[in-house]
Amino acid sequence: MMDTVRKWVGSSSKGISNKFGELEKKLNDTNATPMSLPLEFLKSITCDFSTESVLGEGGYGVVYKGVLQSGKIIAVKKLNGIHLDDQMFQNEVSYLMAMKHQNIVKFVGYCAESISEMIEKPSGSGRYILAEMPKRLLCLEYISNQSLDKHISDESSGLEWNMRYEIIKGICNDFGVSRIFGEKQSRAFTANRVGTLGFMAPEYLIRGEVSNKADIFSLGVIVIEIITGHRNYPDFMHETPNNIATSSEQFIEKVLGSWRNKLLSRKYKCLETYTQQVRECITIALKCVDSSMEKRPNIKDIIQRLNDLDQLAIPQFIHTFPNQMGCEQRMVSLDVNQTKAWIITGHDFGYIHIFDYDIQKSIGSDTGDGNDATVIKFIERKQWFVVGLSNGYINVYTYETKVQKITSFRAKGSLLPNIYSLAIHPTEPYVLSSCNGNIQLWDWDKNWQCIRTFEKSSYFSLQYELTFNPIDTTEFASAERNEVKVWNVGSLRRNYTLYGHSDEVKCLDFFKHDDNQQYLITGSSDRTVKIWDMQKRSCVHTLEGFMSPVIFVGSNSRLLVLITCTKDGVVHLWSATNFRFKRVINTGSPAVAYGLACLTGSERVAMRNKTTLFMVDIADEEPDALAGNEEPSAS
Repeated sequence: MMDTVRKWVGSSSKGISNKFGELEKKLNDTNATPMSLPLEFLKSITCDFSTESVLGEGGYGVVYKGVLQSGKIIAVKKLNGIHLDDQMFQNEVSYLMAMKHQNIVKFVGYCAESISEMIEKPSGSGRYILAEMPKRLLCLEYISNQSLDKHISDESSGLEWNMRYEIIKGICNDFGVSRIFGEKQSRAFTANRVGTLGFMAPEYLIRGEVSNKADIFSLGVIVIEIITGHRNYPDFMHETPNNIATSSEQFIEKVLGSWRNKLLSRKYKCLETYTQQVRECITIALKCVDSSMEKRPNIKDIIQRLNDLDQLAIPQFIHTFPNQMGCEQRMVSLDVNQTKAWIITGHDFGYIHIFDYDIQKSIGSDTGDGNDATVIKFIERKQWFVVGLSNGYINVYTYETKVQKITSFRAKGSLLPNIYSLAIHPTEPYVLSSCNGNIQLWDWDKNWQCIRTFEKSSYFSLQYELTFNPIDTTEFASAERNEVKVWNVGSLRRNYTLYGHSDEVKCLDFFKHDDNQQYLITGSSDRTVKIWDMQKRSCVHTLEGFMSPVIFVGSNSRLLVLITCTKDGVVHLWSATNFRFKRVINTGSPAVAYGLACLTGSERVAMRNKTTLFMVDIADEEPDALAGNEEPSAS
């Protein structure tokens, strides 16, 4: 009998383990649809909702840290009994499932179960009955940077203005993609008022009226709190129109004066730009909290005003590339010459262009062969450049006297013969290529013979970025899915693999620390950047808090900064000595963030969108004393 029980328990435990394993597999998939999660599973990842797992609590419930076997963390919100109305819970889940945006915490799952519990009824009677108790939980992406209010206590401390401004824009764009009503409905009424005092519009508090303009009111309060560190603003409900105008202007000047003093004390180069941003944002916020809902702006107008304001921060324009028909031609790749003031760009159909950014003049081009120039690299010591094409071929050009193709050869590929990446060896006559996950080493002294094809982990593996180690030149790194692999040019097999990113690694680069220690920096679609100690073979810092996937990482040895660029067009600068956040450079438009390259020996970087080149100054606007800002953060 006992053997039968043991066999049943073992089989049951194995079945639960397998089921939980499948759930964890889905939760680790960043593209998975939010799913129903068993209460037992949520108990297992929160240590049965232990006090040690508590992340925080509020009026709606307690939030716990849920740790998966893979190490990934999710936030598990256990709702209080007073918020367990089935219709309300269903509405909440529906709204969360519909909201998908890079700046919104991702909703990953929910739990709606009931369990039998003995409860004392009536309370204090000493009598207990068996009752069905509803359990309602929401599971969301875990963000490690704490609540926003921890970073915006007031203008004189916490986040610098440039980061607050980025947060304001991100929140406004979130409002721009959300919709609580259908096309024909603009408002509704409710007798059940739920929300946080201070953020609720007066018409909602008084009449229970729900509308998009009530959301605009809440947006205004949030923006005011981000700018000033508190929710105090003029009370417009009990004042005359003349007094409202006076109170508004006085409030604006008070806030503006406080920020101007702070910006002056920090000796910002962009003082006028930042001052104008503060004035415009606080003016918009006050219009949002107008007691008359009809006077509040709509989100489209708010976003347009912020976009117009961003024109003040657009980088220096360099060049736009028209094609043979006079239309703009799409740029797909970019590189910078390390010995000349040249930028080279690759375009649709293989068109190539070399531009001198000092004299602002085109100095060479080639019309290509009809296949997109997906990646392009200078080989300065040979006065060559190599171009990887969308058909799997690699073209070699000389620019010694004029731009001229000297040879062409095909990389190993299969169904998708696209050249994803090229890397130039710093001393040897080698070029690395990645094509459909096949990494090959080419020797130009041997007439561009392929001297080594490195091991491919699986048929579906796709290595994207490649980079040589400039100190240990026998070593290179490659990105494959969410892993970073480190290789030796003399071996077909990888030396070791670096694990830590939860999504695709988009970019990587080597750099030196101030102690001459070698590091690798990697950026990922998981919206983090990791710094790896190559001696310890481990991650020593994680940079977090990015609003969108990281598409570029690099360094500037002259300024001792690390440079990261995200898909939304924002460049972050970090100290290369202590890895702390320094500042944000707003490029003015997400369209700029299609590529970035560091200019050697310069305080500028080159950026591109689909048709235009830009220059961005990355010299310090603020003293290093401000490098301790925590958003984004290093951990």
